[in-house]
Amino acid sequence: MNQYVKGSNSIFSKNKSYIKQIFEMKSLIIIVAFITSIFQMYGQAIKVGSKVEFMAVDGNMYKGTVKEIIHTAYKIEYDGFDGQYSWMTLDQFKPAAALPTNITSTISTQDDKKYSGWQVGNKVEAFSSKKWYSGTIAEIKDGKYKIRYDGYSEYWDTWVAKNELRPIGSNDQIKVSLDKSAKGKLYLRHIRWLTNGNTSLNWYFLADNGTIVVDPIHGVNPVNLFEERQDNMKNMGTYVLTNNRLNVKWLNGTTSEVEVEYKNGDLCRIDALSLVMRQKGVPANFKLNGTYSGVLSAGSVSGGRSFSFSNNGSFSTENTGYISAGAGSGISKAQNSGTYFVSGNTLTLNFHDGKIEKSAIAIWDDRLIINTMSLPLVGN
Repeated sequence: MNQYVKGSNSIFSKNKSYIKQIFEMKSLIIIVAFITSIFQMYGQAIKVGSKVEFMAVDGNMYKGTVKEIIHTAYKIEYDGFDGQYSWMTLDQFKPAAALPTNITSTISTQDDKKYSGWQVGNKVEAFSSKKWYSGTIAEIKDGKYKIRYDGYSEYWDTWVAKNELRPIGSNDQIKVSLDKSAKGKLYLRHIRWLTNGNTSLNWYFLADNGTIVVDPIHGVNPVNLFEERQDNMKNMGTYVLTNNRLNVKWLNGTTSEVEVEYKNGDLCRIDALSLVMRQKGVPANFKLNGTYSGVLSAGSVSGGRSFSFSNNGSFSTENTGYISAGAGSGISKAQNSGTYFVSGNTLTLNFHDGKIEKSAIAIWDDRLIINTMSLPLVGN
């Protein structure tokens, strides 16, 4: 049987595997061309450490940092969410908009400190993009102040004027408590999106002194408002609960107002979409026992984190990222271990490498909630 068919200028094999290879090659060329065009559009190559923006399943925009790159997959760690990450492709995020750097000097002097008393190394808050951000003065020149923003590399440094600075921990209109052992009520807020079945989780701490903290990052037993003020400013403010409404003045200068519902004296709903559960801590001497694991997928990439706990107080953890893209695939793993203990709703992990992590924790049916991660029990 004739194995070839003549065309105008070419001869093609009928062999299916050969045709498949051609299509895979064409697909790979298209992918490479698409990625190249993305790079050209961005004007810079995305690399480990790059700051990016992306839209999550809740429809909101978030910022993150590229932590790892495997082929065409990028491990993006969410800024301010204590190690939570997703694997994404280039079409799922974009470089974060640079903070404005077009401030021109209008004052020249050899002694800039006389303008305000600020010095290099001072912790401050700087006004940028209609919000206040915490950072450190990296340089002073001609009456302007170069700010290194907390959680961002020097790439995002920007120059601001004197009237765009204020002391860390202060706000002309908003005064939050800096109690290092605040008392109040802790809630776990849960939203299940009907469109895709995904779940969003957030922690709300409503201090008795009128201070609110969303998603505390230094544990919750107790909530250290001083540390949260230093490292979690964007999720902190003052609140008032009146007539079934929660009014918040956030430290970054924004405000919010949502409807709430009560049950037996505690909040049971914050806005119309979410359910809220009061958290009063796990029993004394509580021990975890089993393996909890969760996976997040987005197209051809996925990532997950698993924890294995023993009732003798030891644990191990593994982070995994995987990509499958046509002719190429890759996988990455990172493992660690140590000891743990639970107090109230705080999980403290003491890693063998010396690192210590404190996270908010809750048990929900057969799931372990660690900060905003929901991890089902997969083994004992």
